[in-house]
Amino acid sequence: MDEVLPLACDEAGNTGPFLLDKDQRFFAFSSVSVDDAEADAIIREGLRLYPVQMPELKASRLLRTPRGQSLVRHVLSALQGRFATSIHDKQYALCCWFFEYVFEPVFKEAPWLLYEKNLHRFVATITYMWLRINEAGAQERLDQFQLYMRTLDERQAPLLFSIDPAARTPLCGDPFESIFAFIRGYRTAILEDNSDLDSVLPDNGRWILDLSTTSLWAHLNHWGRTGRPLALFCDESKPLRSHIETLTGDDKDPGIRRSQAKGRTTGMGWTYARPPRFVDSKHHPSVQLADIVAGASVFAMQPGTADPAIRSLVIVHALDESIVPRPDCVDPTSREASVNAAILYRLAWKAQQGLNPYVGLKEDYAFAEAGWDTGALRVGGPRTKRKTRRHK
Repeated sequence: MDEVLPLACDEAGNTGPFLLDKDQRFFAFSSVSVDDAEADAIIREGLRLYPVQMPELKASRLLRTPRGQSLVRHVLSALQGRFATSIHDKQYALCCWFFEYVFEPVFKEAPWLLYEKNLHRFVATITYMWLRINEAGAQERLDQFQLYMRTLDERQAPLLFSIDPAARTPLCGDPFESIFAFIRGYRTAILEDNSDLDSVLPDNGRWILDLSTTSLWAHLNHWGRTGRPLALFCDESKPLRSHIETLTGDDKDPGIRRSQAKGRTTGMGWTYARPPRFVDSKHHPSVQLADIVAGASVFAMQPGTADPAIRSLVIVHALDESIVPRPDCVDPTSREASVNAAILYRLAWKAQQGLNPYVGLKEDYAFAEAGWDTGALRVGGPRTKRKTRRHK
């Protein structure tokens, strides 16, 4: 299948590395597989049915009025099966970055067991839950993490990296406190591994917490599965321009190499029909349609959205790589969550003792899993509790 697949991309809800913006909680990145000629025809028909005075269609304006929403529904219906969207809860995305840049550096030689056991999802979801219920210190700690990632200066995050003994708290089985005991115990390894991010990442790591590139990578893989070479148009984007040369779609692609190391072997890769282009959406109707899809995706996630039709049209096209909370990851009645709570406590204890976190990790998992299977290990709510059998 050598026929070229046109692909236009745009985004909505971007606040850059500021992922805790309470007024803009969701980010969406969308792609449409239509060329400019067909996109122009879709727009013309939509304007005939739902006239609006707008030289360039923008979702942010269309979604403010009933007529504009009708035009958006028309566009989404016309594009059925030919668009994809990634919808990210930015607060949860920050909690996922938190695991990647705090836990993974400690296991940088071989972090894959933690991913295989879904410890990354457990830690991210626990942190997200504490943030959402305004647990004391959660907001401030994540604010400091965000600032640390932008500056790579640990002095900007004393609640994470303080070595003041007064900042230490005894382990009590609380997963959130286990996380921060882990950080304090392995602070040197974490800081050392992150220290050169500004030199190894494009544009000196300026876009380290930006969601645009990881989203585009997922979309390129999605459309790459068609087997057709891609003719990619993106609305102008500094983060994407910074990273586009790394998105190669072959064995040199960092995202593909990382996914392969995690055990994923299929569904990745693409080829370009020509080098990707960054364009002004004013002159490219296909990019305007991508803007409408992205804006509708953010709109669909807002509490109290009055148009369930838009939400249903969007959700069916959402990619699995969308970064959204998964409460089942911390379900206290599940085996996986209970085992990960016990492992997190164990890692925090090792951190306090100054022990090598690799040593005995597989055995720790085996012990915890056996404990669950025999009924000796249970999690009784948001705090980890161990139950032991009494023998008379």
